[in-house]
Amino acid sequence: MRAKTREWVQDCLNWFAETGADFLPESKSLVLTVNPHRYVATEASLGDETMTRENPHIDFAQSYSGENSYLQASIALARCRQLLDDLEQLECVADEADKKKHRVPYFSFEIVSYYAVGFVTCLEWHARSRLVDSVAFNPGLIEAENFQAIPKQTLATMMRENVTVPHVMGALLKISDLDGYSEVFRRNVLEPLGCTLDPRALLKAVGETGRSYAELRECETLISVISELYSFRHHLVHEIAISIVGPYPIRETLTIDAARRFGKATLILMQEVEKQITKFAPKHFPHLLDDNFVPVSEFDVLKARIDALEKAISATLQGGDNPEAFKAWEDAQSAQRIVSEKYDELIEVGLPHLRYIDVKAEVRVLVLRMRLDFLTTLASEVGAAFEPL
Repeated sequence: MRAKTREWVQDCLNWFAETGADFLPESKSLVLTVNPHRYVATEASLGDETMTRENPHIDFAQSYSGENSYLQASIALARCRQLLDDLEQLECVADEADKKKHRVPYFSFEIVSYYAVGFVTCLEWHARSRLVDSVAFNPGLIEAENFQAIPKQTLATMMRENVTVPHVMGALLKISDLDGYSEVFRRNVLEPLGCTLDPRALLKAVGETGRSYAELRECETLISVISELYSFRHHLVHEIAISIVGPYPIRETLTIDAARRFGKATLILMQEVEKQITKFAPKHFPHLLDDNFVPVSEFDVLKARIDALEKAISATLQGGDNPEAFKAWEDAQSAQRIVSEKYDELIEVGLPHLRYIDVKAEVRVLVLRMRLDFLTTLASEVGAAFEPL
């Protein structure tokens, strides 16, 4: 179906090129919507409000539901670090500009203020990613009110496009202040994992080392800095006041030092939350980070789980009263080792190399998942003692 649609779109484009047409018929218009997932082509009357449109929530859910999704806590942390590194580079540029007298020293560069937008986006991305992870891990967190927040048309499209509820919940989530960020984590992530602290409490517990890293002034706290970050960002993106476009001496542009405080406080907040998730979450929690905030390898987690299941099945069958079953299991294991080697060889030499996406790693994880599903079922049927996921 997708190939036919692409051919149809290309035929239309070829027709326009061949005829030299630079306009559309007055009565009808060709509506082409292109996104990374599909081509949609429909006819619609000009000015018709019922014209086919993409659902932004469904688009978001589809874009970030794959194996190589960037909707991860590690991405929010990495982006925050990138912005902080960029600030350091900008400070060098500013110093050179000062030496050459290319700018007036009492006001900052206009672009510096927009780092606040980037840091708030990091916080929202962090909350979205962990909300999706937690609900996907524990579907019992889905409540009736979650569905009430989803438009009926979106629910219908979800069914058609095979989109999951957790990803749509992530798409619908909006964070406007520290209280909203804190509540999402308290209610949907930390409490279900058994942690009694919320992000506000975690910020209060940060010691002098954290304050020193964030370069806080004596009158500031991490909570006040994050609250100021949200306030500054909202004022910047929603208003054009005299403090933004007035004479330079009265503009409230963000200094590089203030932007750095915002960024470092943002990084501390996300890291403190991740410490608790790492501490309380089981090893198979989605996109788990280690103590150094490095993503835990899903391949390694699956491999360890498979090894444990195989040992449990072997012990059960070996100690049972059916030696033929144990012999068949050992034969199957020997064959499986050969198959695994051949699969690995096929993945290594048979899959194309893509510049930015490691398809091979994704397929290797997929193979292990299928193996884990089979062993979990087998262990249950033979009565092997194992800890279910």
